[in-house]
Amino acid sequence: MKKLIYLLVAAIVLSGTVSCHEDKAGENGVITRSNRFYTIRLDAGKGTVLGLEVKNEPLLHPSVQDQPMFTLGLRDRGNDGNVVGLPSSEAKEVSCRQYADSIVFVFKGFRHASLEAAAVISFPRRSPDIHWNIRVEGIPEGFTLDYVDFPRIVVPDDLRANGGSGQIFWPAQDGCLIDDAGFRNLGGLTYQPQGWPTLGWGGQYPGSVQMQ
Repeated sequence: MKKLIYLLVAAIVLSGTVSCHEDKAGENGVITRSNRFYTIRLDAGKGTVLGLEVKNEPLLHPSVQDQPMFTLGLRDRGNDGNVVGLPSSEAKEVSCRQYADSIVFVFKGFRHASLEAAAVISFPRRSPDIHWNIRVEGIPEGFTLDYVDFPRIVVPDDLRANGGSGQIFWPAQDGCLIDDAGFRNLGGLTYQPQGWPTLGWGGQYPGSVQMQ
């Protein structure tokens, strides 16, 4: 079986490890990490994001909470190049380990038995940032890992054009802040589903080289 590793993960400190299903998972298996900037809640059993608050304001759209943490797009080279989407919710086995500054979720039991994904969520101390990294192993023979949608975070449309105060960083060209969710559909770089072929700089992360 051909083994392809998609690696975006830095070193993990292994000291102070605690199983997510021990008492640190909290009531009903909910993990909570917080500092003065944010509070995030995760489901230890399903590997989903239940809530995210920034400066005490809910960030996630209420109707799409508890959705899959990621989706993997596998391109079937032997079936006209069709893409098969594998959400993390398809995994039959989810486990996690807690560390001092990170949590590691491991997803197994996809329809392709060899496939395994490890999602690492890191919490730098005294920082407003949350780092999201993923490692995918065991890509089945005949498939190519086409894209990774991770983390899957959906926010409400409370941008300025809709009467709110929010803005979104859009990774097009050199990067820009927009206050209208419909802005990109006004020009030539309209929304398109993740996949190939793509221009590579039309508003998809990680964006163009000059933006990075």
